[in-house]
Amino acid sequence: MDQIVLDAVHVLARDGFVRARRVGGSGDLGADVVVCDPDDRKIVQRKQYTAPVASGALQKFNGTAVPEHGADVAVMRRRPTE
Repeated sequence: MDQIVLDAVHVLARDGFVRARRVGGSGDLGADVVVCDPDDRKIVQRKQYTAPVASGALQKFNGTAVPEHGADVAVMRRRPTE
């Protein structure tokens, strides 16, 4: 399991998000972590990228976050360049 994803689950749970769980893997349709905030909005996070995010990956994630994962908020992170 990807350490970045595990760290995200732990940090989100620590910060008050509930039902934080890792969902990534083969067939995950672009999601790695699903959590709910205190207002019960579902948030779907895509793992961190170190390079610019390719258009196809962004389109896949954006196109599946709501219909497939029920997201109210979709988040994709990119690590800043150094």
